[in-house]
Amino acid sequence: MTNQIDAIAKDAIEQLAAPGMMVMAIKDGQVIFEKAYGSHTYDKKQANSIYDIYDLASISKIAGTTPVVMHLQENNIIHLDSTMGHYLWQAKNSNKANITLRTVLLHEAGFTPFIPFYKNLKPGDLQTTASATHQVKVADNAYLKNNYYRDVMWPEMLNSTVKPIGNYVYSDISMYVMKEVSEHETSTPMQDYVQEILYQPIGMKTAGYLPRDRFNKNQIVPTQQDTAFRKVLLQGYVHDEGAAMAGGVAGHAGLFASANDLAIYGQLLLNRGEYGGVRYFRPETIDLFTSKQSKNKSPWLGI
Repeated sequence: MTNQIDAIAKDAIEQLAAPGMMVMAIKDGQVIFEKAYGSHTYDKKQANSIYDIYDLASISKIAGTTPVVMHLQENNIIHLDSTMGHYLWQAKNSNKANITLRTVLLHEAGFTPFIPFYKNLKPGDLQTTASATHQVKVADNAYLKNNYYRDVMWPEMLNSTVKPIGNYVYSDISMYVMKEVSEHETSTPMQDYVQEILYQPIGMKTAGYLPRDRFNKNQIVPTQQDTAFRKVLLQGYVHDEGAAMAGGVAGHAGLFASANDLAIYGQLLLNRGEYGGVRYFRPETIDLFTSKQSKNKSPWLGI
């Protein structure tokens, strides 16, 4: 097995599919393979390490937002068949007022699939230095106008069109919504709440949002030379443009972690809510969120 994995990794790096990668395999609760390959960037200045931290992209939905939703659901703080209008006052008078959280999680709410917010920026919204009016850091030397998410992005999502409910249409708006619901019900920023209920107790030492606030820059693998929006190498700032503009913390993106921390979360799910002799979720909660909930393409809640 080792030789096969080595060969695939070597080929991918030689073909410039990626400058490097991390491979980890766990079977029956035991790590059977763990190896880093290549470098952080194509200039090969820094070799990859098994301790490196990566932008988890859409895995943020299942490893960041979903455990918060599971916790709130099993503690009867939220109910999946209650509506957006019930939890969010901004949604009460919108076309989304009667859409249930279950429908949102299944991507069957009829939301617009994707809104390219960064393409709608006006001159002056983004600048290269921080100021009293521009303090939302979206990358090195890139600062967004204050409250852009609150004043522009969230209202645009709330006012976006809704197609007939019931069809599977994958949309980032779904997890923007679930973050809003979670923070409304807990009165706590989601990035703090998930640390409190899961990451810190279970030993996920790198998992979290805004990694540049917590770790050395060199421990974080760059994701992209951004030529369209921020015009810099993205290292420790979320690749997803909308999540960056929301301050680096969003329901659909923004989570960073090492492979080991992601493996801990995966094992927790496989163990039906228990890890290291400690129970974090009831088995029925894990079963609910990992079992097929719809006749449509979407198989799980929050995926």
